[in-house]
Amino acid sequence: MKKAILGLATFLMSAQVYATATIRVPIVIIDYNETPVAMGPLNEQLKAVGLPTIPAYFEFSSNDSYEKMTAFNASVYKSFETLGLELEISSPHIPAPGTCYTGNYQDVKDAVSGLIDVFYSDQLQTWGYKYKNETIIFDEIGEAEETRDYLNQESEQWKNWSSKNEDILMLFATSDGGEDVNEALITRCK
Repeated sequence: MKKAILGLATFLMSAQVYATATIRVPIVIIDYNETPVAMGPLNEQLKAVGLPTIPAYFEFSSNDSYEKMTAFNASVYKSFETLGLELEISSPHIPAPGTCYTGNYQDVKDAVSGLIDVFYSDQLQTWGYKYKNETIIFDEIGEAEETRDYLNQESEQWKNWSSKNEDILMLFATSDGGEDVNEALITRCK
């Protein structure tokens, strides 16, 4: 009986952990020349005047990414204004190296999509993703078979994907026409 209860509790806890995706996004602050700013000295300035510091990473779930990033942006820009700094949060076009996830890999696309126009490019479109032996191509871009052939031509990493770990390879378009192919490897957070 104790084993059954322990097994059920373990199952419920693991199901809860994988119920939704959370992505951890590296935060990079840049100056007006688009040069990254060292976070240590910047956070010291913020602390000195009693303002909250800026984390190296920020976490978003597939349920709250847009709202959370909007609030985070407002807070950070208010701090910059208070200090009289002309800085901004760097907005990569696609998930940058260092982005990782926890939870259900199938919800990572929703977490990333929630950051479109508040962190990632407003033109970001997801071509598809690969996880282990699973390949998902999104229909909104075009015919699945034509898209599969195009992605195999444009991305060697996509074409040759073989993973036994829990990394996700996502391909994105960020141009007006949506024909470009940009790769992002999103690893499971450790």
